[in-house]
Amino acid sequence: MPLVPENSEPPSDKPVDGTGEAAGGDPPRSAAAEGARTGRLAEILPLNRCAGPPVHGNPAADRVILGERLRRMREWRGLSLDRAAAHAVTALPGISLSYSTLSRIESAKAPAPVEVVTALAEVYGADGRQRRELTELADRAQQPDWFDAPEYAGVIPRYFRNCLGLETAAVELRSYQAMIVPGLLQTADYARGIIARHHLAVDKDLVDRGVEARMERQRRLFAAPPGLTVLLINELALKLPIGTRAVMAAQMRHLLHIADMPQVKLRIVPIERTIATPVSGLTHLKFRPGGASELVYIEGYDSGRYHPAEAGEPSERTKGARKGRNASADMEKHLQLLLEIAQGAAHRRRSMDIIARALNRFEGR
Repeated sequence: MPLVPENSEPPSDKPVDGTGEAAGGDPPRSAAAEGARTGRLAEILPLNRCAGPPVHGNPAADRVILGERLRRMREWRGLSLDRAAAHAVTALPGISLSYSTLSRIESAKAPAPVEVVTALAEVYGADGRQRRELTELADRAQQPDWFDAPEYAGVIPRYFRNCLGLETAAVELRSYQAMIVPGLLQTADYARGIIARHHLAVDKDLVDRGVEARMERQRRLFAAPPGLTVLLINELALKLPIGTRAVMAAQMRHLLHIADMPQVKLRIVPIERTIATPVSGLTHLKFRPGGASELVYIEGYDSGRYHPAEAGEPSERTKGARKGRNASADMEKHLQLLLEIAQGAAHRRRSMDIIARALNRFEGR
């Protein structure tokens, strides 16, 4: 079941089965919405038009895939973490590996040295092809990610880094933000206000580097966006002022610009259809076969949690419900929440009208 409707608009004001969207015949596009298409787009970041060539190489995704494969092989052999670590040290004397380190490798929280992967492959009885694939993954996973560059030191939370790396490897990306415009859609000035407020930062250099990192993230994702990119924003985010009225007006124009792009489905959840959620943001990522396992990332004020499906067995979908088959119960629970939120989202034209009304408000019209 799609989390947002396709471009066809429903003819009635009743919720549409499977999406929950209402549309009472689309209102005429406002002058603000029309003007944003031809206005001064220099004020907003032209994501898809000037993004540059696709960016290749994804050590974060390689770390996740490597960890999942090692975990599946260990479990197939019936070994606990401590036994597997002990056997690996015996198989290749000189390496250092504890059960806690192995756990961190499997969850992609720590890199896996090639020699450790070689020892584990021996313990797990990997054949020649499997060993080559594992060592190649380990070698690629050792490479630095773009956000490891010195200029971004201290501005990207460690708990967010796997999500940051994985989103560019996804074939489907769905997200929801309850209170602010999501980082993927923020203008530089809006991002500056968010970062300064979050860090309570008075250090201009820290804020500037945080903004640069956010803009680089956008460039990398939108240079080659996932085949399906759905971004849900609560209407409350369009009312909460970040910076001056001019900053907010520019942010609204940017959202109108993005909403008019075919590559992205940007939908607004009206206040009257808002459901209370215990989280400020959710991101759902799906990957191509052989890639990382489908997961949901839950964003808090100063924390992040990952809920992957059980590796190797994607969860089963039906039109009327989601039925987990060997899938993480936590992931399914949060996906159901995301589905319920999406069912309340406005369709494309109404979403643009809501944004246009916010633009009029910030422009004092």
